[in-house]
This record gives sequence, structure tokens and C-alpha cells, in this order.
Amino acid sequence: MDCSIEPQRALGSPLQSCDIDVLITDLTAVHCVRYHFTNHESTNIEAVFTLPLPSDAAFIRLTAAFAGQEWALQISATDNAQRGYDRAISDGHSAVLFRRVDEGLYTLAIGNLGAGETVALTLEFARALELQERAARFRLPLALRPRYGEWHLEPPDTPLHSVTANYPVRASVRIEGLLATTAVSCASHQTRVSASDGALMLHTVDAALDRDLVVGFDLGATPLAPQWQAWVEGDRVASELLWSLPRPTSPASEPLHLVTLLDCSGSMQGAAIAGCRQAMVAIANALDDPMTVQFVCFGSELKPLLEKPLPAVPATREALRSLATQLNADMGGTELAAALNAALNDLESLHDEAANQAILLVTDGAIDPRSLVRATTRAKRRGVRVFVVAVGESAAVEALAPFSTSTDGRLESVTPGEDIADAVMRQFSRIRQRRPALLEVEFPPDAEQVGETARTYLGDTVRIRAWLPSAEATYRLHLHESPDASAQTYQGSVISRANTPYLRALWGQALINAARGAKAKTSLALDYGLITQYTAGILVKERGEGAFAALPAVRRVSHMHVPSALSVNTYAMPAFMRSAPNVCLCPAFEEAEYPPAEIQSDEDAAALQAELAELIQQVEAALQPKLSNLRPLQDWLRACLVADELPTTTGAQTYVSEAMLDALATASSSFARESRAQSDQWLWELLVVLFEAMADELPVELQERLGDWIARRGIDVDNTRHLATYLAGEDSAGPDS
Repeated sequence: MDCSIEPQRALGSPLQSCDIDVLITDLTAVHCVRYHFTNHESTNIEAVFTLPLPSDAAFIRLTAAFAGQEWALQISATDNAQRGYDRAISDGHSAVLFRRVDEGLYTLAIGNLGAGETVALTLEFARALELQERAARFRLPLALRPRYGEWHLEPPDTPLHSVTANYPVRASVRIEGLLATTAVSCASHQTRVSASDGALMLHTVDAALDRDLVVGFDLGATPLAPQWQAWVEGDRVASELLWSLPRPTSPASEPLHLVTLLDCSGSMQGAAIAGCRQAMVAIANALDDPMTVQFVCFGSELKPLLEKPLPAVPATREALRSLATQLNADMGGTELAAALNAALNDLESLHDEAANQAILLVTDGAIDPRSLVRATTRAKRRGVRVFVVAVGESAAVEALAPFSTSTDGRLESVTPGEDIADAVMRQFSRIRQRRPALLEVEFPPDAEQVGETARTYLGDTVRIRAWLPSAEATYRLHLHESPDASAQTYQGSVISRANTPYLRALWGQALINAARGAKAKTSLALDYGLITQYTAGILVKERGEGAFAALPAVRRVSHMHVPSALSVNTYAMPAFMRSAPNVCLCPAFEEAEYPPAEIQSDEDAAALQAELAELIQQVEAALQPKLSNLRPLQDWLRACLVADELPTTTGAQTYVSEAMLDALATASSSFARESRAQSDQWLWELLVVLFEAMADELPVELQERLGDWIARRGIDVDNTRHLATYLAGEDSAGPDS
């Protein structure tokens, strides 16, 4: 776990709030995200914020509003932009630098924001909606969870997290055209819905920057008609055809060997693990005798549910349905590489390379792409396809999507509140097809295709882009796996709509993706004004000489804690969590699920927080001096207790240093590095020591909750006694005395 926390910064974070406006026209979305920053300090600062954005989004523009004036970002090569920014800051000017630091990750730096000054930065991007059989989906990443593993980023760019951070969000979504009359749902937020002038409007209710924005559309049973766009781009015509392939008429009858990996780490608590149970039952019901199956639960360790891969006979299917009820999110961290290699070992043990072999992975793991290199090589060498269902905000889609696609698999992402089982069964349909459909496109004479035709499964949608020589064109589509659709012809003409900024941005992004070599990609990015790994954006607001006496103090902006078990139907954040800017006293408060009986209002919740804070101070006074180093961890554990979010090693490691844990090994062997890697016993010993002094003074409901937590682990009383003695600064005889 390589994700820092700076709770002392969160309360005074320069980021104040966020406004989001989304316009969805047919199957394209343009989203404007406006971040409001204020410098509450008495000196000039540099605010640095690393934020997520969709990997396939195309940059349109960034503007900055300082004191009623607006400046626009200029695009240049990344090194030039960085040098220009550094020079502007050292010369005493204000500047903004926006750059891509990793796949799906960008950093905003606002240099020389003066004392008391505010700035609003507006990011505008475009992207195509996700299409899944008869559904469309818009997802805007807004939240980052701590990554399991290391961030390979420079320290200023490494995301921070804080349980005290709170950034209110106002979001509105306007839906026009094709989707305005469909059934619409928002799986991520409570929303108000209205209609006006043929458009549908969604407005979020009491939202915060702690989760992604997800809107889904049900397209109904009617197949999506071909969608055609063409427009004049320079002296040529740019075109895009969107075509939905027919569904498979019958499942393949050849043998299938399938290993399903289910993430049972602590971060999968709540709706995610419940969805895994449902998905496992759905798969068991869909299996038939010619298949061989294995299910493996994984976290910090592996737990195969079957002794070995077994034929999917009725007895096996019944056993799997029974085992599904026993799935729990209690297996610690997310050792995905080990799980993938174990699945590949299982498939190799069957000695049947001619069969259809696949791995189905369900995970919320925020993992390092480098950990997938070995599994990628092995899977491609053996012809094993890997299909992924990525759950929630933390899943490393930017790493898992190319990994899956490279094996001819696919990735689908879902958020808690969406049906994981539906996504799993769509993947199961693809798995049974053995390979993507063979689709050939016959272009008009003198047309030039942009990129290759994506390998697409029956039931999915393919995008075909090309430069055309004239305003009219005819495509002929040959689909060899479906005789009824083997000679589809589509004819279209250039639309009258003028070339809009979002069309130009998306087209430029497609050209960059198809180009080869850094030089060609850089040239295209500069021509189209796009942010890529080779280009960045900079704007400078010139100041008078002597505006600042010194270089700015760097202030890294922390992300909010992301609740691990969000349920939109039950989630309601009380007003006390919004009582002051950037203050969030607990990470999640699910009023409909586990509220202590004594909390009936915001006032009751605030009183409980104050009571707990006072008790914490009493314990801290008794356990000095070393407890001060554990204060961030203790604050997090307190928030977990109130919210009934079971603490996990993955979450805890964000709030306590490795050096501190190593030091505690003198008091308890559970804290030795080898022991920590194998068990989360160290966390539960700390929890007992930090709370036992106040347990009798907690409300009865919280006492029972704490007791239930501890009862789930076998706590060594001697270890906790040694630990308490050590934390109090007294002599300890050590863990073995």
C-alpha cells in the first residue's frame, strides 16, 4: 500500500467544492468539471491535486477564472509546459499546469495562489458512452481509493487520502436525442429528475466527491439501429459508424474450462460481496456438463472452493450454489497476481490446450499494472482469455482493461448499486463464444480506415472510423459467424451539423490512438490541442514585480475516504458531516442499515462524535508518548466503528507507517513483517488496546458492535497486554515473556 495521508492538511484543504455539468447527446457525453480552490493561508501556496479521468476521454479545454477574469490553457510538449510553469512560478506569476501522469490519472498544479485568493478551474472532456448489449452507460470517475501496491509516481503526484476531507458536489446531467426517452437510472447518487424541451434532466442530491457518477440507460429489446456521424474535417470528411452485432443464436457446444476468481478482500464488503454471491449462483445455474469449473476466493491468500477443477455435473453445480452463501469479504488485501497465476496453473493441470479456456475475474482491486506482466505473458502463450468485472471506484480499470483486451477478453465495470450478476453473465456469454466475431468492413473507394476494426463479440457494438473522399459513402459489413447478417450494407451522408469541439476532440484522440511512434502522436496532439502522455497544458497569469516574497508552499490536496459498501438506496449523509467546509467526521453513515439506536438525528450523531473524541483524548493521555504516532489510525478506526465498516489491513496501512509497525514488533510478534504479510492479527490487537480503555463508556450499541468485531478474531490477551505496556512508554518484557 503506497498511499499517503495528511489529516492535518485535509481540514484546511484549498479544494472547496466541485460543480459538474454533463450533456449527453445520443451516444456521446461532454462533461465539464469545475473545481473551486481557495487559499485560506496567510502566504502564497501551490495546490497540487491528482485526479482520475476516463482513459478514453478526449480533452476539449481547461479554463481558469481568477478574480473575474478567465484564462485558457495552451497545449505544448510536456517538457516545455513543465519548464514554462516552473519559470512562471519562480518569476512570481500565477500559473496552472495540467498533465497526464499515468493511465487515467492527471495532476492539476496551481502555483502562486495568493493569500485569500480563489480560483475556479473548469475541465471539459468528451467521451463515447459504454454500450453493453441493450444498455448504455455513462461513468465519470471522481474518486480514488488507496492503491493496493505502489504508485509509480513522483511524490507530488501520488494521491493522498483523508477521513477528514469533504468536498460537496453539485452535479447535473442533461440527456438529449436518442436516450432522452429511454429508462434512465443513476446507480451512484440520489437524484431529482425533470423534463424540459424534449430533454431529460438529472440533479444529484447532497452529493460529495467520494464516488464516481454513473448513469445507465435501458435501450429495450429493439436492437440499436446503426448510428452514423460524418463531418468535414479540413479538406476531407471524417466518419464514424456504430453498429451492434446480433446476439449469438446458440451457445457453443465445445468443452469449456473456466476458472472464476472472486475478490474477497476487505474492501469488497457490503453490496460488492453480495453481488459476488449472486453472480456465483448465476454462473452455477448457467453451467452444463461439458464444462470444467473452479472457483477461487482471494485476498491476502487464496482459497479454492473446490478441491480441483471439476466437471460441471449437477452435483458440482449444487455444491457451488451452497458455497456461494459462505462468501465473505474478510480475506485482507488484494494479491491479484498470485490469484491469476493460480488460475493459470489450474488450467494447465487439465492438459487440454485445444479446449476453450478462460478466466473470469471479479475484483475491486486498485493494483499496479506491472503486477500483471507475468500473467499476461502466460495467458497469451496458452490461449487463455481473461474477462474482468471491475467493481467500484477503486478498481484499476486503466490496468485491467488493456490486460483483458490483450488476451481477447473484455472488461466491464460496475459500481455498487448496479447488478454485478448481470455483468458477470454478459461476460459468460462472451466466454462461451470461444473467440471474437470475424467482421470485415468493405469501405468505399479511396476511403482510409482510422485504426483497426476492433475484435468484437456477438451482442456487442463496434465503432468503425474512416476518412472519406466525399460527402456520401456506402459501407458493406461482412459478419462470418452470422449468415443472416453476412452482407449488411449501410449507406449514409455527411450530417449538416457543423464540426463541434467535441467531435474534433474525439476524432483527434482516435487518430492518436491509431498513430505509431511518439513523434507522430505528439504532432497530432498539438494539432488537435489534446492532453496526452506527450503533451500538457499551461496557462500563466502575470503578476506585478514583487507580488510574492517567496516561492509558494506546496499543498497536496487529499481525496475523500471512499466508503467500501455504498448502497444508494440506503445511503444518506447527515448534515453534521456537512457542518463545515472540508470536514467529514465519519466516512459513511448508512442510516437505514446499522445506526446505533441512540442516533436519531444529526444532533445525536454530533453528540456521539464529541463523546468519542473526549474518550479518545483520555486514552491518549494514558498511553503516551507513542500513541500520538497512531492518532491517524485511531481516528480512522473510530470512524469505522460508527459507520460499522469492518477495518481491514488494506485500509489501515494507509494511516500508520511501516516504521511504527516494525517498532511495535518488540511488543508483539504479530507486528513482525512476515506476520503482517500473512495475517491481520496486528490490526485487531491494536484495535483492542486503543478501545478497551473506553469500551465501558461507549453507547451499548457500539459496545456490542465492537464486541462482535473482536469476537471474529482470536485475540492473544498476553500480546495486547505487552502492546499496551509498550505504548504507555513503560518497560515491556516483550512478546515471549
